[in-house]
Amino acid sequence: MGCMQTFVWGETWPDFADALAPLACLPVEIAGRNRMMRYMAIDAIRRDSAWMDGNYRSEPVQGCGRRPRCC
Repeated sequence: MGCMQTFVWGETWPDFADALAPLACLPVEIAGRNRMMRYMAIDAIRRDSAWMDGNYRSEPVQGCGRRPRCC
């Protein structure tokens, strides 16, 4: 239902969000690698020292936070 709700809301209120993320679009249990990858992503976010239960004080840094060598 979550995936379908994403599409319904996106069509009903197109200006409500900048992006939509429909997850678990198949009517099957989330298992195996899919579940492992989701738990790894959730764990990485929760271990972020700036996360503070989602109350970021500034924009989160993507990657390692350092500038590439070419710049």
